[in-house]
Amino acid sequence: MKELFRVRREYGSVYATAFDNGIVIPWKLLSIEDYIRFHQDSQRNLVPLACLEDEIFTKCVLDQSLVRQANYLSAGTVSVVAQNIWQFSGPQDIEAFNTDLEKSRQQVFHGEVSGIHQLVEVIGMAFPYKPEEIYTMDYQTLLERAVQAESKLIRLGILQEPISMKTGETEEKQVAEKPKVNAKQLWEEHRKALSKPDPPKVAPKKKKGKRGERWWKKSPVLEAKEHHNIDFDTERKEADTFALSGHEKADLPILRHQMVESTALIYKDLITEMAKKSTKPSKSR
Repeated sequence: MKELFRVRREYGSVYATAFDNGIVIPWKLLSIEDYIRFHQDSQRNLVPLACLEDEIFTKCVLDQSLVRQANYLSAGTVSVVAQNIWQFSGPQDIEAFNTDLEKSRQQVFHGEVSGIHQLVEVIGMAFPYKPEEIYTMDYQTLLERAVQAESKLIRLGILQEPISMKTGETEEKQVAEKPKVNAKQLWEEHRKALSKPDPPKVAPKKKKGKRGERWWKKSPVLEAKEHHNIDFDTERKEADTFALSGHEKADLPILRHQMVESTALIYKDLITEMAKKSTKPSKSR
């Protein structure tokens, strides 16, 4: 017990394997990348199992003095620790994988700190944080970022109302208070609606123009230049002042592509006009 306290004091909340001789070996899990790599090597039989266990032991054991003494530890120590690391670092089979997923669902969505997990998700939707970065925040900072994310998502129409965490008791009460559906009444209303004559059809209003149809005699840009001098350098600089950030930058190439496609027909005359001017011979003095 004293050795376990020492390990926790030195390494924090970590995994550990305790042996009957009093040795406690602290270790961390393999990353998903390393787990897949070791799994593939094991399936292909490219490397002897003992070599893989030595690599796992060296990579994951936190007490470096034990790593250096690996060749002098009691027989089977390295193998037992490596097998423990392997067991907890990934799914052992499909059934275990589904069980692990369900346990995680209970922890994330129904546990005592499920509200915090949900706030992390909301903040990640609004701002380009990694979940690991959000989990390093203190509680006050987490709440401030959550309120900022809430405001942004409401403006964008993604959230319809402010964030509110509800207890299980409140949810059960809401389910119990839902009005019962009267199937007979619904059927009668549906039958009456079918028996009503169809309303007279109204001819749709003609639109001024369809997509891909010319509704102008001359390019709007060329018409504008006849009345106004456009300083394109100034226009570009002003546009650049509207800086984008986060997910908006990721969507920018898509928006630009859509804008180019939708305005290609409008600017056709402008491009033709510019091409004519560029091909005119210059006057000699």
